[in-house]
Order: sequence, then C-alpha cells, then structure tokens
Amino acid sequence: MVITIVSVTIVPVQPALVPVTLMVKVTVPAVMSAAVGVYIGSSTVVLENPMVVAPEPLFALHEIEPVEHRLQMIKAGGKIIIDDSFNGNLEGMLEAVKISSTYTGRKVIITPGIVESTVEANTTLACAIDEVFDVVILTGSLNTNVLSEHIDSTKIVTLKDKKAMEECLAKTTKVGDLILFANDAPNFI
Repeated sequence: MVITIVSVTIVPVQPALVPVTLMVKVTVPAVMSAAVGVYIGSSTVVLENPMVVAPEPLFALHEIEPVEHRLQMIKAGGKIIIDDSFNGNLEGMLEAVKISSTYTGRKVIITPGIVESTVEANTTLACAIDEVFDVVILTGSLNTNVLSEHIDSTKIVTLKDKKAMEECLAKTTKVGDLILFANDAPNFI
C-alpha cells in the first residue's frame, strides 16, 4: 500500500462560495498509486503537492467506496482486475495503460479501442498498449484492424463474441496477472 498526503482544493460551482483546501490521507494499492490524481481529478478536484508519508491515520478515507468501472480494483482468483470499462477517451485510457505499466507481473488488456474516435487516436493507444501488455484481447470489429496494425501479432487474441469472454479469460490468463478492462467490460464484473 502507498499512503499519500495530498492537498485537495474543492472549487465550488457558485461564484459566491470560496474554494476549500483540505489535507487528506489517501491509501491505495501500489499498483494504483499513479491513479490517485486521475481518480480524484475525474471528480473535479485539484491535487497539489502530493508527498509520501508514514502510515499515521488522519481520518477514515478508506471508508469511501471507489466509483464502479473507473479504475476500480477487483481481486478474483489470484488475479488483479482493473475495471476501467467506463473510460472511453484517449487521455484516460493512456493513463490506465501507464498505471498498468507499474505492475511487475504479466499484464492483459481487454479493449475495443476508442469507439467514436479517430484512426490517429486508436493508433496512439495501440502503440502504448504494445509497449506495456503481454496479452491483448481485442473485442468487437470496429477498431480491430487499426489496433492490430500497431500491436505485436503474437500478443493479440481477437474476441468476436463477448459471450465467450469469460471462457477466453479462463484460457488466456493465470494467477498473478493484472487484467485491465479498458472501455469494455463483461456483464459478470
């Protein structure tokens, strides 16, 4: 676990109110430590001057539940699943890839790429995926061609029917793997 003290500034929507700055303690698994800024940032909170400190309790931030499908960590069957299935933009998906790169074990990604985006954005995403992941499960057919052109073909598993995802994951993943659902998730998560 990484324990970080961060200064959080909450900017109110109403101009008559004054921004409030709080010092909070955030405890996150080491694999997710880079996501703290993104996760809190996605809730329109600004982080300033993070610093790692000793684990003295400040208050019970650990009682706050993570937002489902937004860099949500799930441990199942000895595997670490990062459910980022509601993230469908290039910047957020690249950040999830970057966070995944900090994991020292084997890494698997399941993605259709970026739906309703450009070839250039999907090419950028594919290049980042190729650098980080050991196994790439491509879902759907929309972006399969552009992603496949920029990812090592020995890493690619193409999943045409999402009904077969659970079976595919059972065959292609193993204990100790990190599995990132990027802009895609099966119903069983």
